[in-house]
Amino acid sequence: MPVRLQPESNAQDAMSISLDEYNQGRTNFTSHYYRSSCNTNFGGQDLQIPWDTLQTNVNNFIANNGTTEVGLRMVYCFDGATNALYLRIQICAMNELEASPGTFALVNINCLWYKVWNGTLIATPDTSLSNAAYLTSFYYCANPPCTGTNVQQLATDTSANLYARTITFPWTEEVLQMYIDNGSPTGAKLCFGATSYVHANSGESNIAYPHGLVLYLRSSAGQPYLDNYDTISVFHNKGVDYGTLCPSRCNVYVLPKV
Repeated sequence: MPVRLQPESNAQDAMSISLDEYNQGRTNFTSHYYRSSCNTNFGGQDLQIPWDTLQTNVNNFIANNGTTEVGLRMVYCFDGATNALYLRIQICAMNELEASPGTFALVNINCLWYKVWNGTLIATPDTSLSNAAYLTSFYYCANPPCTGTNVQQLATDTSANLYARTITFPWTEEVLQMYIDNGSPTGAKLCFGATSYVHANSGESNIAYPHGLVLYLRSSAGQPYLDNYDTISVFHNKGVDYGTLCPSRCNVYVLPKV
């Protein structure tokens, strides 16, 4: 986004997140996002899928479309029957804008669409860039604790310029690099943690704690690749958190500033 306060002079640090920062983001999310009656008892807050499943689908997309710049655009969704968040993921090409280096337009043709469901990716015909069930089921509290009267239903944002509908990550620069920096672990799971962080720049979001995601890896035994130690490789035992939110930046991905 960037989703947390970071000095813009260090783009690599802005793209990675430690264990403590991840846990803080999870705490922030459960402090600011609720079902009705201040309820935080809902599933899907830390989803995971086999890494190999996603990489195979991305590789097929690259082979079929002859592109190396790939975006993963994720739509926030909610299933009332299971009382759980889930994601839909669009695999699409990205084209860098000549007039704005570092900003990539998302190409909405020849895309692949999936949903993260029951621990895997399932192809879906749903290509909507928002989910009504998510927006009507969740409430935002700017100043916790939640009392039930100090919240706003996300769906009441009729101008669609406050609450996040989607978040986009670059495949090569972040997601794949995280996998490589962690030694390309066999049998790894890719995890999607619902998080929230205060914004360094109000131009990135119109609310202080937008719903974001941290992507990180777990080993085949379930151990998270997250710690608090500095390493030479940017994403070694770190997650990725530099996604571009819509709103306020829709249909684009914006690289960290250097």
